[in-house]
Amino acid sequence: YSMLGNTLYYGADGIIRQSDQVVSVITAALRKEFVLWKIHLDNKLLVQYSSNQEVMPAPLLSLNLRWFGQFDIVKKILQMQLGVNCLYTTSWYMPGYNPNLGVFYNQRKEEFGNCPYLDVFVNMQWKRACIFLKAENVGMGVVPEKSDYFSANHYIRTQRTFKVGMFWPFYTQPGRAKGAVMGPDEHGHNH
Repeated sequence: YSMLGNTLYYGADGIIRQSDQVVSVITAALRKEFVLWKIHLDNKLLVQYSSNQEVMPAPLLSLNLRWFGQFDIVKKILQMQLGVNCLYTTSWYMPGYNPNLGVFYNQRKEEFGNCPYLDVFVNMQWKRACIFLKAENVGMGVVPEKSDYFSANHYIRTQRTFKVGMFWPFYTQPGRAKGAVMGPDEHGHNH
């Protein structure tokens, strides 16, 4: 619980203002990961209430759900995650962004939210290399009259997209002899 007094904010017209009212903000967050055999259900829930939405806008409910299966393709060599990530908020007046000033302002024209943003992913870990496949915004168009996939007012999130990538850190490990990039593995072989 927070009580904020003399809060500075940018109003809907983009002009900075100072609130003469005390704004009360109540926030409760819960995070719990359930692991059932090789299934991981990572759940994050945020409930928040602002006594003055014009000064301090906030969605009542925010969810971030990451559900995936994790298993070995080749034991101790290649591991894989296959899952879905879902972001959801209840309807709220999401702030707009003013690129000229580089600030967010509290717009009151259009509500956003109440529409899930879904990503489907495959992550593969091979020793130190990580390879990923990701389909972003796969739920786009599922609810045709409610497709407001915005990160800020007038700033649209990625449309339905497919991404492929790889992350492979090249570095010497601390404490290793000069010239040895990797030391011996669990079988005693040098690389």
